[in-house]
Amino acid sequence: MSITLDQLEQLLKEVGIEHYQRDDARSCVVFGMTTEHYARPDGQKSLLVVAEVSENGEYFKLFAPMAYKVEGKNLDPFLRTCMIIQWMTKLVQFEYDSTDGEIRPIIEFPIEDGSLTAKQLGRSVGGLVQLIEQYSEELHAAL
Repeated sequence: MSITLDQLEQLLKEVGIEHYQRDDARSCVVFGMTTEHYARPDGQKSLLVVAEVSENGEYFKLFAPMAYKVEGKNLDPFLRTCMIIQWMTKLVQFEYDSTDGEIRPIIEFPIEDGSLTAKQLGRSVGGLVQLIEQYSEELHAAL
Protein backbone atom coordinates (compact mmCIF):
# COMPACT_ATOMS: atom_id res chain seq x y z
CA MET A 1 0.00 0.00 0.00
CA SER A 2 0.90 3.65 -0.12
CA ILE A 3 -0.87 6.97 0.21
CA THR A 4 -2.21 9.29 -2.47
CA LEU A 5 -2.91 13.00 -2.26
CA ASP A 6 -6.63 12.22 -2.38
CA GLN A 7 -6.26 9.98 0.68
CA LEU A 8 -4.12 12.60 2.43
CA GLU A 9 -6.84 15.21 1.85
CA GLN A 10 -9.43 12.87 3.35
CA LEU A 11 -7.23 12.28 6.41
CA LEU A 12 -6.75 16.04 6.86
CA LYS A 13 -10.51 16.45 6.92
CA GLU A 14 -10.82 13.63 9.45
CA VAL A 15 -8.43 15.44 11.82
CA GLY A 16 -10.32 18.72 11.39
CA ILE A 17 -8.16 20.53 8.83
CA GLU A 18 -10.59 21.84 6.24
CA HIS A 19 -8.64 24.72 4.69
CA TYR A 20 -5.60 23.77 2.65
CA GLN A 21 -4.11 24.06 -0.80
CA ARG A 22 -3.22 21.04 -2.84
CA ASP A 23 -0.12 21.13 -5.02
CA ASP A 24 -0.11 18.16 -7.39
CA ALA A 25 3.22 19.16 -8.96
CA ARG A 26 4.99 18.90 -5.58
CA SER A 27 2.79 16.03 -4.28
CA CYS A 28 1.84 17.99 -1.21
CA VAL A 29 -0.87 19.79 0.69
CA VAL A 30 -0.15 23.15 2.37
CA PHE A 31 -2.09 24.56 5.32
CA GLY A 32 -1.71 26.93 8.23
CA MET A 33 -2.04 26.32 11.94
CA THR A 34 -2.84 29.12 14.38
CA THR A 35 -0.32 29.53 17.19
CA GLU A 36 -0.38 31.31 20.52
CA HIS A 37 3.36 31.79 21.17
CA TYR A 38 5.18 31.21 17.89
CA ALA A 39 5.20 34.14 15.49
CA ARG A 40 6.49 34.18 11.95
CA PRO A 41 9.06 36.80 10.99
CA ASP A 42 6.20 39.00 9.72
CA GLY A 43 4.57 38.84 13.18
CA GLN A 44 1.64 36.58 12.29
CA LYS A 45 0.78 33.98 14.91
CA SER A 46 0.59 31.00 12.61
CA LEU A 47 2.73 28.18 11.32
CA LEU A 48 2.78 27.21 7.65
CA VAL A 49 2.75 23.40 7.35
CA VAL A 50 3.40 21.16 4.35
CA ALA A 51 2.27 17.52 4.22
CA GLU A 52 4.10 15.76 1.40
CA VAL A 53 4.06 12.27 -0.04
CA SER A 54 6.96 10.99 -2.11
CA GLU A 55 8.44 7.77 -3.49
CA ASN A 56 5.11 6.85 -5.09
CA GLY A 57 3.27 7.48 -1.84
CA GLU A 58 5.57 5.26 0.22
CA TYR A 59 7.18 8.10 2.21
CA PHE A 60 5.53 10.87 4.24
CA LYS A 61 6.89 14.24 5.39
CA LEU A 62 5.28 16.94 7.49
CA PHE A 63 7.29 20.12 7.89
CA ALA A 64 7.13 23.85 8.53
CA PRO A 65 9.18 25.58 5.81
CA MET A 66 11.09 28.69 6.82
CA ALA A 67 9.85 28.39 10.39
CA TYR A 68 13.11 30.09 11.30
CA LYS A 69 15.87 31.81 9.39
CA VAL A 70 19.22 32.11 11.13
CA GLU A 71 22.60 33.32 9.98
CA GLY A 72 25.70 34.83 11.54
CA LYS A 73 26.72 34.71 15.18
CA ASN A 74 23.38 33.31 16.39
CA LEU A 75 23.51 30.25 14.15
CA ASP A 76 25.53 28.01 16.48
CA PRO A 77 23.47 28.75 19.62
CA PHE A 78 20.24 28.30 17.66
CA LEU A 79 21.32 24.98 16.13
CA ARG A 80 22.50 23.80 19.55
CA THR A 81 19.07 24.66 20.98
CA CYS A 82 17.41 22.75 18.11
CA MET A 83 19.56 19.70 18.81
CA ILE A 84 18.69 19.74 22.52
CA ILE A 85 14.97 20.00 21.72
CA GLN A 86 15.28 17.25 19.12
CA TRP A 87 17.00 14.97 21.63
CA MET A 88 14.36 15.65 24.31
CA THR A 89 11.28 15.24 22.12
CA LYS A 90 12.16 12.42 19.68
CA LEU A 91 9.23 13.06 17.28
CA VAL A 92 10.44 16.21 15.57
CA GLN A 93 13.77 16.81 13.86
CA PHE A 94 15.22 20.08 12.59
CA GLU A 95 16.70 20.55 9.14
CA TYR A 96 19.11 23.37 8.29
CA ASP A 97 19.73 24.75 4.79
CA SER A 98 23.09 26.52 4.79
CA THR A 99 22.38 28.23 1.47
CA ASP A 100 19.68 30.51 2.89
CA GLY A 101 19.64 29.95 6.68
CA GLU A 102 16.30 28.14 6.67
CA ILE A 103 15.57 25.94 9.66
CA ARG A 104 12.50 23.78 9.46
CA PRO A 105 11.02 21.37 11.97
CA ILE A 106 10.11 18.11 10.26
CA ILE A 107 8.49 14.76 10.97
CA GLU A 108 9.09 12.06 8.37
CA PHE A 109 8.61 8.34 8.13
CA PRO A 110 8.20 5.55 5.61
CA ILE A 111 4.74 4.28 4.72
CA GLU A 112 6.12 1.43 2.57
CA ASP A 113 3.51 -1.34 2.46
CA GLY A 114 1.36 0.21 5.19
CA SER A 115 -0.89 3.24 5.18
CA LEU A 116 -1.07 6.56 6.96
CA THR A 117 -3.93 6.76 9.46
CA ALA A 118 -5.86 9.77 10.71
CA LYS A 119 -4.46 9.09 14.18
CA GLN A 120 -0.86 9.18 12.89
CA LEU A 121 -1.51 12.35 10.91
CA GLY A 122 -3.23 14.01 13.86
CA ARG A 123 -0.36 13.14 16.17
CA SER A 124 2.17 14.42 13.66
CA VAL A 125 0.42 17.75 13.08
CA GLY A 126 -0.32 18.19 16.78
CA GLY A 127 3.22 17.21 17.77
CA LEU A 128 4.82 19.61 15.31
CA VAL A 129 2.72 22.57 16.41
CA GLN A 130 2.98 21.67 20.10
CA LEU A 131 6.77 21.47 19.94
CA ILE A 132 7.09 24.85 18.23
CA GLU A 133 4.72 26.36 20.78
CA GLN A 134 6.31 24.68 23.79
CA TYR A 135 9.86 25.72 22.89
CA SER A 136 9.06 29.03 21.23
CA GLU A 137 10.62 31.05 24.06
CA GLU A 138 13.86 29.05 24.04
CA LEU A 139 14.17 29.17 20.25
CA HIS A 140 13.44 32.90 20.16
CA ALA A 141 16.03 33.54 22.87
CA ALA A 142 18.64 31.63 20.84
CA LEU A 143 17.96 33.92 17.87
